[in-house]
Amino acid sequence: MCANAQVIAAGDGKPSKVISSAATSSEQGAALPGTRNGKRSGVLFIAAGCMFLLAAAIGRFVVFGGVGVLFVVLGASTLARAVRK
Repeated sequence: MCANAQVIAAGDGKPSKVISSAATSSEQGAALPGTRNGKRSGVLFIAAGCMFLLAAAIGRFVVFGGVGVLFVVLGASTLARAVRK
């Protein structure tokens, strides 16, 4: 059982259900298909970067532009690493 598990007791005081808030890596992979694919992560980072750049252009906040560039660069490096593997 995980360290972050909670036991829900039935009316008779016996534990009836265990709820775990921290899933193991195999459970996370089963819950989210394709999460080990670096290409998907890279594309999502680039998409998030584009959203930040769009928010910077609309709201005229320079800080959002910096965060957007950071996400785009991070996504490009993740994509490059996924392609090499």
